Amino acid sequence: MDRIIELALGANLELDLAVSGPGTLIVVYAAEPSDPMLPTRRLMNANVTFRFVLLYSVPASELTEAVAWANGALVTGSALCPAGPPVPARTTSPPPKRP
Repeated sequence: MDRIIELALGANLELDLAVSGPGTLIVVYAAEPSDPMLPTRRLMNANVTFRFVLLYSVPASELTEAVAWANGALVTGSALCPAGPPVPARTTSPPPKRP
């Protein structure tokens, strides 16, 4: 697996490690109530990289582009989504500004 888009890092970390290969990038953009414990040595041995993204700080044009790319990858089968079939992309307004 080259990339994992993760919504529940703590709950899915064992699965993420099981499907990770050298150089896998795990992108996390959802927070859980408590911070997960990271098995540092196992992550190092797998040569995994994490990237944490706060969607509120991403420009709307980049979000639109990312949604289109991800939807296209799911539709063509070049990306897998174990949660279910892809939902067609739709135009949305930008995320609300954080206070």
